[in-house]
Amino acid sequence: MAMLEVECRNCQRHASLRGWIEKEDLVGTKYESLQNTITEDELNKLQEAGKIKDEWDQWDGKCPYCGSENVISF
Repeated sequence: MAMLEVECRNCQRHASLRGWIEKEDLVGTKYESLQNTITEDELNKLQEAGKIKDEWDQWDGKCPYCGSENVISF
C-alpha cells in the first residue's frame, strides 16, 4: 500500500497521505452514517465506483497545514 509524503517548504511541516480507503474517509460524504456498520468489501466497492476517495486522491497539491503550493512530494 502506497503513501504519499508531502513536505512544505514554507511551514516546514511534513504529512503522510494514505493511498488506501479507511472508514474515516466516509466522513463528509453521504455515506458517513455507514461508518460504524460498513464492511471492507462495501467500502472497496464505493471506492471502485468513485464515490469516496482516500487521502492521497483528495489531496489538492497544497500543504495540508498552511495551504502553500510550495511543496515537494514523493
